[in-house]
Amino acid sequence: MLTLHDTTEDIKKLALGGAIIAGAVIIIMIVFRIGVSVFNAVNPPKVAPPTVEFGKLPPMSFPKSVTDEKLTYVNNTISGTLPEFPDRLPVYPIHQDKGTLLNLDQAKSGVSAVGFVVDPVSSDAAQLQLSATDYRWTVSRDLAKTITMNIVSKNFVYTSDYLNYPPVLSAAYLPNENDSVQAVMGFLSQIGANTGDIDETKTKETLFAIQNGILVPAITIGSAQVVRVDLFQGNVDGKPIVYQSPATSPMNALVASGLYTGQVVEAHYFHQGYDKNSASTYPIISASAALSELKNGKAFIVSFNGTTTQVLIGKIYLAYYMSDEPQQYLEPVVVFEGDNDFVAYLPAIDYGRTDAILRGPSAPPK
Repeated sequence: MLTLHDTTEDIKKLALGGAIIAGAVIIIMIVFRIGVSVFNAVNPPKVAPPTVEFGKLPPMSFPKSVTDEKLTYVNNTISGTLPEFPDRLPVYPIHQDKGTLLNLDQAKSGVSAVGFVVDPVSSDAAQLQLSATDYRWTVSRDLAKTITMNIVSKNFVYTSDYLNYPPVLSAAYLPNENDSVQAVMGFLSQIGANTGDIDETKTKETLFAIQNGILVPAITIGSAQVVRVDLFQGNVDGKPIVYQSPATSPMNALVASGLYTGQVVEAHYFHQGYDKNSASTYPIISASAALSELKNGKAFIVSFNGTTTQVLIGKIYLAYYMSDEPQQYLEPVVVFEGDNDFVAYLPAIDYGRTDAILRGPSAPPK
């Protein structure tokens, strides 16, 4: 007959056996995971190379550096180390606008909306065709002004005689910075410019006064007669778009007082969109390789106000570069920032690895 003591002993044995089995399972799992980790370390899984579908990319077009001095560079980042870059990044084709039969009518409607109304019975407003895609409109009444536009891309340059215009000089209706931004965005909307990728949180406003027919910096809106508004495109894959000038943009406008309200009196709008759905990945150089290229004088120096030749590099990061000239692709660059307003750009594509991928694994090196 099974006693209470016997039952207790059986339960203890079962519990002990279960604990031994559970411990054995845990040990086996740990050993298995260690084995998998060691195997993967010795035999890492193969990663597909970047796609490089656009082939060998054309050289990036940078203007002349702001200084010809041979500079020396010292890493002065907060961490004291260089950042880790990904091994690849997307490259995007620049969107190519296609002409249609409606381009001219759309352009005429846009410029008319901002004051360039051509009156066939008057000689104070005119339209001139400069090429198959470029047109110029002029108005001589009131505030004399001119706008030259590519009717396909809607990029344009708008100028006026605002420096001698009494309402501008009076600044009676000069909008504040926020209202100036809205005036510019409204102007661009009326004219039909492409603003879909503009990030208004990045917008920069700068105050100016007019002295002896030229713009000079102003400290407050009360002492200003002109507000400059620079517009910037939004980030690409979390990385900023940078331009030829680190502080300004090729999409900018001047806002001043009109007869009864604020108005845009000058604008330069050169916008290049990119095809987000047609990206191809390309290999990226390391931060250390980029710093070596900088030290070897391979970078485009965008800005530098130093009086010595040594530059302390405080920040290194990846961005995308948009030129002031037409380009085929939106490509990544390494940006270096340092003391004395130092800024430099360096192509981030690893051209050696790109060539090796394009040759294929079996092709002999060139």
